[in-house]
Amino acid sequence: MEKISDKWDLYDYAKANQGKQIETRNFQKVSAILADRGLECIWVRDDSEGVDFIARHMATNEVIQVQLKSRLTIGEKYENHGDLWMAFPVKGEWYLVKHGSLIELADEFGWSWRRGKVNYTNKSPNRKFLEMIEPNKIGTEIP
Repeated sequence: MEKISDKWDLYDYAKANQGKQIETRNFQKVSAILADRGLECIWVRDDSEGVDFIARHMATNEVIQVQLKSRLTIGEKYENHGDLWMAFPVKGEWYLVKHGSLIELADEFGWSWRRGKVNYTNKSPNRKFLEMIEPNKIGTEIP
């Protein structure tokens, strides 16, 4: 019998040379986490108006539009998209937060994303910020 361990090793995404490879991996990971919450995720191929994927709850049929990021991101191009949710990992934990809520928190924290910056990104937000978005933690990344 052919063994999977002889066929493929774990892929080292740290050495991946294409952002699309990492984006594909992240979509699969966050989709699995959301599936445990009853959400079916559908990739939007053309990244329409900042939407990377759509998630539909299987019991309620509620639909949300999601932008997938590899880190916390607040962006000017997403500012007028009132219902856009941002999915991003921080230290192995995935969060799903409305972009408008992130803007409010950024303003509260005095982050300078509005002063000449088109985007604000942060790979390791401070403890207080993480406490504020704790209710939006959706799950732990599986290594």
